[in-house]
Amino acid sequence: MRIHLPTIHDSLLTSLVAVIQQLRTLDLKKQPSVSETLDWARALILPSAEALDRQQVSDTLHILLKYQQDIERVIAELPSIHQRSLAGTQALFG
Repeated sequence: MRIHLPTIHDSLLTSLVAVIQQLRTLDLKKQPSVSETLDWARALILPSAEALDRQQVSDTLHILLKYQQDIERVIAELPSIHQRSLAGTQALFG
């Protein structure tokens, strides 16, 4: 992803990759594609985001996911996604 978005902050990139990995474990109608992931990252770096927060994720999921049902599922799963990330290497949301 760095090749497509050379100015993305390391912390944001790490969080984005972690979120996408978590989303791919969910039973979604359509998993986010590489193209959608890049679009989502671009939308987050436009306002110069350095890290993710839950509100940013909620506000921009329509870029990443195609179906309202998937968006609602992910929003409901955000606390779990965050908790699973805490068990890993770092928190997803600031």
